Amino acid sequence: MGDRRCGAFQTGTPCGIGTNNDFAGAGEFGSLGCGSEGQFWVLNGPVTVNTGAFAGPVTTSASPTYFTASVTQPAPGTFNLQPGVRDSVDGPGFQDLNLSLFKTFAINERSGFHFRAEAYDFLNHPNLSAPNFNPTSSQFGMITSKTGLVRQLQLSLRFYF
Repeated sequence: MGDRRCGAFQTGTPCGIGTNNDFAGAGEFGSLGCGSEGQFWVLNGPVTVNTGAFAGPVTTSASPTYFTASVTQPAPGTFNLQPGVRDSVDGPGFQDLNLSLFKTFAINERSGFHFRAEAYDFLNHPNLSAPNFNPTSSQFGMITSKTGLVRQLQLSLRFYF
């Protein structure tokens, strides 16, 4: 029986902390990464990623957070040009492992069956979505959902002649 494996293992997407406000008054919201737009807030010290300590349901503002950061709003009429503010937090990584198995059952020289079994995300590993990067939100730093990737199984039997 043949065996073929493939998967994807990726680090988290780097993102910045901020809101979609135009603090500088320039009419430009900029880009925080992670598909959001806005202007960066000022970091008051390092950002701490709480790996492994944030698992569990997000039910209240006291729920565990993915990262901890002390930030302040930029002064009106200014851009935050602080070094390291862009991409200051790496989101959670991504893991997906697939497995495929193939077997041919020959009846004679010209005909037979070809069996195929495939499992996508066969370990059913949960992949977490990005945390909330908006400092004005009550869920700042929290991960409130996971991606829609789920285990899928597929079987096929083909007769060839």
